[in-house]
Amino acid sequence: MFVAQAKGSFTGLKTLNVSINVYPVPSKEMVSFVSSDQQIELIEIFDLSGKKVLAQHCFSNSVDLSIKHLSAGVYLAKVTTSKQQRVISKIIKED
Repeated sequence: MFVAQAKGSFTGLKTLNVSINVYPVPSKEMVSFVSSDQQIELIEIFDLSGKKVLAQHCFSNSVDLSIKHLSAGVYLAKVTTSKQQRVISKIIKED
């Protein structure tokens, strides 16, 4: 099993960092998103053409997301935290 760790940052008056673990990659049915320091508020999944194929609102540090209805391929997950920080991670869906 491979665990992808995505990190995001914003540089301005402050530097903010957030770390989200995404696993397993690749996956057939379920992908888990785990944040140790902030709640996850929204997960959006996009195909590589940029079309949003899934969105789930959640308010937890750990989210299990079903992707079994998606076609096999590569997707991008955009995770928004409770502090409005955003992280993008790659998801691979297998048949």
